[in-house]
Amino acid sequence: MLSSAAGLMEIRAQAERDSGIGLKLFGLIAESVFTFIPECCSASSRNSVRNHPGIAFTFLRIPHKTVRLCCPALLTAQTFARLAAPTRKVLINFMRGGGHYEWKQGIDPLAWERTMHEVIAQLQAQDWEPLMIAHNQKEMEIARQLWPDLPRTCPAGPPEYFETARDAAFGIFNRMHASVSLAGLGIPSVAVGTDSRNLMVENVGLPVLFVKEATTSRILTAIADLLRHREKESRRLLDLRETTLREYEGCLRPFFDRLRLA
Repeated sequence: MLSSAAGLMEIRAQAERDSGIGLKLFGLIAESVFTFIPECCSASSRNSVRNHPGIAFTFLRIPHKTVRLCCPALLTAQTFARLAAPTRKVLINFMRGGGHYEWKQGIDPLAWERTMHEVIAQLQAQDWEPLMIAHNQKEMEIARQLWPDLPRTCPAGPPEYFETARDAAFGIFNRMHASVSLAGLGIPSVAVGTDSRNLMVENVGLPVLFVKEATTSRILTAIADLLRHREKESRRLLDLRETTLREYEGCLRPFFDRLRLA
């Protein structure tokens, strides 16, 4: 049928990390005509540690048209906040090690901390105003410990989150859904992660880096590239949001029509 780029079908099986199995065959019953096979939608070298979030699930032996969609998080922000002109605000979401899991990849959390200290210092030297935006109290405490002089917030829910974020110029995020959801307000960002969750941001067309390759220089260069055409990029993201909404409606409408007729 179809696949979201990540958020619609995110497979979190912890057993996969220990099994060493990258791609699995999913089936209802043996030899079923409804057996599912994940088809890779990216050649990214970062896909070996978990199942591809940017995948198309296809029916064996049944003619199909694969539809690749952006994560539905792209459609969230417009429900809670209006568009706003960008200020000097820069949103920063920081996670130790750059993501939820290390996946036995030899990631150095201290190296990532040093990198972000350098990035934030450079941004402040350019008169940007970083705001640490946490998704839970653990991230809030980390922000307090590492950047005690910076403003920080942990919004209580989506309305407060998007109201806080809506006038940001750009963001640097370890949480991929922050990048995707704020793209729905036309806010560009650079995402840094540890696994194939990165593909949900890649599918939106925003820069995303594997944490071990996310040097200060690469992050600042990616930001400079976004800001060089910030207005154009913002329009692209808003257009993508509307296109994505129509694509979801087109894919799901036949099923809702059948439910109404049932």
